[in-house]
This record gives sequence, C-alpha cells and structure tokens, in this order.
Amino acid sequence: RNVVEHNYHDYSKEILTEPDNAAEVQLASLDSKKATAKGGVAVPFPIKLHAMLDQIEEDGLASVISWQPHGRCFVVHDQKKFVENVMPTYFRQSKFPSFQ
Repeated sequence: RNVVEHNYHDYSKEILTEPDNAAEVQLASLDSKKATAKGGVAVPFPIKLHAMLDQIEEDGLASVISWQPHGRCFVVHDQKKFVENVMPTYFRQSKFPSFQ
C-alpha cells in the first residue's frame, strides 16, 4: 500500500491578525493597478475572487456567498442575490454561468 505524505496545513483554525479594512485596501490597490496581465485583465480572477470573498464577509453578505469553514473553497448560497447584488459590484459579467 502506498502512503502519500503531505504537509498540508488547515488554515481554518488560524487567527487572522490583519487590520479591519485589509480586504478593502487590497481591493483598492488591485483596482488602481494600470498594467494588464495576459488576456487583457488588470487583476487575475483568483486574486479578485479572494479579495471579494473577504470583503463580502466584512459587509455581512456571507448568506449570499462565503468561504467554507476549512477555507479551501467557497459556496454561492443564494444564486439570485449573488447575480443581482454581488456580480455587478465585482465583475463585468452579469450571468451566473459566466462566473462558474
């Protein structure tokens, strides 16, 4: 039997020491960058998604979309509210399938 050793660390139990507005500052700095990456996007999707999820949690919209407790993935809890309230704020797409 083969056993794979890994050094995964479960960050879900870590205590954050970031300032209260860290996600807000991160989003602002991402938006202010002028250079575009490959594909013509200013901010790579994973970075923008991570900052969005952090900000949404601070804004009290965790009932719409949130990180899973283990911190390795996220879930859209309310697709309709996500499309109506979250997507227009953070993304140019307006249809859920384009986000998936």
